[in-house]
Amino acid sequence: MKFSAAVVLLFQHFLRIDATGECGEVTMKEWGGEKPRSVEYLPRPVDLVIVQHTATPECSTDRQCADRVKSIQSYHMDRLHYDNIGENFLVGGNGAVYAGRGWLHAGAHTRGYNGRSVGVSFIGDFSGKYLACGAFASTR
Repeated sequence: MKFSAAVVLLFQHFLRIDATGECGEVTMKEWGGEKPRSVEYLPRPVDLVIVQHTATPECSTDRQCADRVKSIQSYHMDRLHYDNIGENFLVGGNGAVYAGRGWLHAGAHTRGYNGRSVGVSFIGDFSGKYLACGAFASTR
């Protein structure tokens, strides 16, 4: 029940994007990300939103979250040989939404579903606990 509520909220959020595809998220440039090696455009409209967690330590400040997102991008690009960070968006414990591949590019977050979905990951490991209210609220 909680998962389906999150998907509904995310769909409501996605339906309200403006023509530029920007929603006030922290851009890759703002969090200090590397340029992608290549991009694959995401066909729209997408029919799925994949919600997951990063299974990393959590973050609670702007600096911690930016550093965590950079670390995830480095891991994806350097160790897994992805063209960029896998997620379309990441949500920090500080309530900020960090742009990964964004609205326009296919992610590398869920094999078999990347070309028809947007992937949103909450920063942290939530396999044994609930998300902070601030992180969940920022997906609206």
